[in-house]
Amino acid sequence: MSQIRVGIIAPSSVVPRAEFELGVSTLKANHFDIQIHPSVYGQDFFYPASDEARAQAFLDYAFDPAIDVIWCARGGYGATHLLPLIDKATRRKKPKKKTLLGYSDATALLEFTRTRYDWHSLHAPMPSLRTFSLLKPEEMGALLNLTAFTCKKEKLKPYSFKLDFVHRPKGFTTIDSPLVGGNLFVWNTLLGTPFVGNARGKILFLE
Repeated sequence: MSQIRVGIIAPSSVVPRAEFELGVSTLKANHFDIQIHPSVYGQDFFYPASDEARAQAFLDYAFDPAIDVIWCARGGYGATHLLPLIDKATRRKKPKKKTLLGYSDATALLEFTRTRYDWHSLHAPMPSLRTFSLLKPEEMGALLNLTAFTCKKEKLKPYSFKLDFVHRPKGFTTIDSPLVGGNLFVWNTLLGTPFVGNARGKILFLE
């Protein structure tokens, strides 16, 4: 597998340094090539940096051809503030396809990049969480493989998950559709805005 170049940003809340560095060590141990944006280590009230600086950090890596993947350091609060800034900055020129990873508040960026740039969005654990370094080998292996697949650096290994329907749809034996979704509160917050999520014709999951 070719090494994946990951750019880490902090679009939401302040990043706990000790837990984050432990998570980064876990990523490096699993053969990710890590580049951390300087704004990750800052603090501006509740955030690592101002809205403008956090939006610029995203844009720096979005337009960097050496970066395959952008990974959010953590969720929390603040990512929705960046959407108008990023939208305005990329109306004339959109970044090429990449993969964005995160969850929680990062849902806003995941859905924005999926619908506006056709990026791959992966609802995935983030390195500043203490539990990140405690992922089971099979969980980290699946995450690594799926990330590599979206970057066209590895074939997707088959996974088999059986889902039980509460009420089985009549006439259906197989349902095949893109999976979208994320944090319920964030999806609700974006209703009535230009950045509302789009789940039409897709399977919607909510965190």
